[in-house]
Amino acid sequence: MYSTLCDHYRMEPTRNNLGVSHENGGIESSHGYFKRRLCQALYRRGSFDFESVAEYQQFIEQVIAKLNAKCQKKFALELPTLQPLPKYRTPDYEIRSAKVSCNSTIAVRCVLYTVPSRLIGHRLKLHLYHDRLVGFLGTTPVVELARVHVHGSGKKRRARSIDYKHVAESLRRKPPCVSLLPMASRLTAQSSMASAMGIPQS
Repeated sequence: MYSTLCDHYRMEPTRNNLGVSHENGGIESSHGYFKRRLCQALYRRGSFDFESVAEYQQFIEQVIAKLNAKCQKKFALELPTLQPLPKYRTPDYEIRSAKVSCNSTIAVRCVLYTVPSRLIGHRLKLHLYHDRLVGFLGTTPVVELARVHVHGSGKKRRARSIDYKHVAESLRRKPPCVSLLPMASRLTAQSSMASAMGIPQS
């Protein structure tokens, strides 16, 4: 993927000199410096809680803008020598595919997602972004889901993203199946879900 990125921006990649570890550190240290600055900004803010992901993203961009302001003069000197940006953006997603199971689910990167039941049996082409995934049938987008990231390793490295609305119509036809679903505990309280689907309670 890195070679594709270099080709897109017409850059010539180079390698570190063998045994000269500080060359790599010179790049990585700026990443660590940013993370420390972000952490300090959060402490000064007095809370790590945000109303939404968008609000948190805006906060991060403000921290980045303050850091970039320090090198603005040097950037202005180099700007005349930089190449123009490519006409089109480089893809910022990973392409994968997954077949929708009979339970209206797909498995992507150790995470089980539900999708609309009308897609059962179809194979979806997936675009995985850092914050979402988009499923296509052919060239038509048919589903967009918030992406779930799983950390750690081993057999317990699993997660689920369950939306009962995706399977509500199927369960409406066969209400007793709700309690038999392996993902039933993640759907919501059974009575609430049944009420939302118009299923009478015993």
